[in-house]
Amino acid sequence: MITVYYCPENLEELLGFIAAEANHKEDKNLGAALDSLHDKLADILDAYEEPE
Repeated sequence: MITVYYCPENLEELLGFIAAEANHKEDKNLGAALDSLHDKLADILDAYEEPE
């Protein structure tokens, strides 16, 4: 298990890098794994609420 601390802006940037890599991989298994990671992290970002 890996624990990562991030702010929403950094997570958005990371999601962009993951999506770009997933779209340019010839290895379909690696591309699928990156897509899955992207989806999970996007769900976390979507659940984030700005503090008032």
